[in-house]
Amino acid sequence: MFAKPVRQVDEDFKAFVRSKSCVICSSDAPDPHHLRTRGAGGSDLTCVPLCREHHEAWHQLGPSMFLASYGVDLWRVNSGLLIEYFSDPAVILKKAAQITAAA
Repeated sequence: MFAKPVRQVDEDFKAFVRSKSCVICSSDAPDPHHLRTRGAGGSDLTCVPLCREHHEAWHQLGPSMFLASYGVDLWRVNSGLLIEYFSDPAVILKKAAQITAAA
């Protein structure tokens, strides 16, 4: 039997994603869309900003058709967001303090 994946929770990254615009239409107030579902153990670090309309479109179309329809590679977007997020010295210090406290 396989163990259920443990989901990595990062409320700070989701707040960072919420501060961005939808990657499709640039509207404000995006939802943090998990590229790997939370139920499947998907990490909060796999979020990208999608407005409600495009978030629903992704769920209706699925990843392949969404990419074909909009031409936006959401995994590439996520990689850029992670680089931006973890390049912030304040984030690095906060995460280091959390790791130290947990040890």
